[in-house]
Amino acid sequence: MIRYFRQKRLEKIRRYATQGTLLDIGCGGGQFLVFLRENGWQVAGIEVNEEMATYGRESLNLNIKTGDLQEAGFSENTFDVITLFHVLEHIQDPIVTLRECYRILKPGGLLVIAVPNFNSWQSRWTRKHWFHLDVPHHLHHFSAKTLQNFLEENSFRVGEVEHFSLEQNPFGFLQSLLNWSHMGHNALYDTLKTKRLRAKFSWKLIPTFALLPILLPISLFASILESLSRCGGTIEAYALKTIPKEKLT
Repeated sequence: MIRYFRQKRLEKIRRYATQGTLLDIGCGGGQFLVFLRENGWQVAGIEVNEEMATYGRESLNLNIKTGDLQEAGFSENTFDVITLFHVLEHIQDPIVTLRECYRILKPGGLLVIAVPNFNSWQSRWTRKHWFHLDVPHHLHHFSAKTLQNFLEENSFRVGEVEHFSLEQNPFGFLQSLLNWSHMGHNALYDTLKTKRLRAKFSWKLIPTFALLPILLPISLFASILESLSRCGGTIEAYALKTIPKEKLT
């Protein structure tokens, strides 16, 4: 399933750039970069977690720099594609990051940004229980409109904004509904991700799993509807670097 999602990401990127150099910001241990490398791309990554970055460098032979993008020291016009999959909302100063992305992208290069959608149905319906609210880890929130304005104000031309992600949206809706039902805040996610609830609090998952046969189809159906209404739980923007007119004269 994970490989399927990676393949879908690559297919979307190839609508704008079929091959070249790609930087993944927030790349983790670099598994997506390995997949891209297997498909002919020259890749690099940025990761704030030293342990993950070290794993990618030493075990996967990847060029992964640790720390902020601004500290990486990439040259101007280096990359054909830069991706930030659910990273921008965590960054202290997204404007500085976006301007650095612009600087190191080649003219006409592609920037891909995926973030939670603050104007989604699941956000508006479940409010403080919304899975992607994620206080205090998410420092900024975007709607499709604010993300597009943010990109255009910084000399990017937005090609499209997608509102459906099978990887993110149905589960986001499901966990938000469970949170709203007071089934333990993000308990299902924490269990699947870290298994830290296995012992003392495992009893709390009994009603959660009892509700899954009901809430799973509801979440999938609602995710499809919200996406068709252009109010998807997450949004993914594809934007191209443009040259401001004053620089052309």
